[in-house]
Amino acid sequence: MNPPYSHDFMYHLTLLDHSMFSPLPRPVQVLKQRKLYESQREQLYNQQFNMEQTRFTVENVKDTVGSVQALKAASKEMKAAFKQHKELDIDYIEKMQDDMFDMMVSPAQFSSAQQRLCFRRV
Repeated sequence: MNPPYSHDFMYHLTLLDHSMFSPLPRPVQVLKQRKLYESQREQLYNQQFNMEQTRFTVENVKDTVGSVQALKAASKEMKAAFKQHKELDIDYIEKMQDDMFDMMVSPAQFSSAQQRLCFRRV
């Protein structure tokens, strides 16, 4: 008895594209696969963006901490300088300016004092 299919027929079946027997035609499968790859690529881009944003935020925090530390050190040095040097004390400066203002003679007061001196001599 001969087999239901001849040898040549079976050989030709193996050479056929197997996508022919799949439920979806090949172009539709390719499009679905392409959409899947594009979606995965978009996810990777989003992950990369999130990582870069996180790194940027960490760098900003480090810079801020450095700035705060520098301000703290400068404040401490300024306080020490104000305590060491009397010339840097605001109250001292204001008192000195008041004293200088009190010692200054206005031109009108000076001329009246001169006139009084002149009249006394006569």
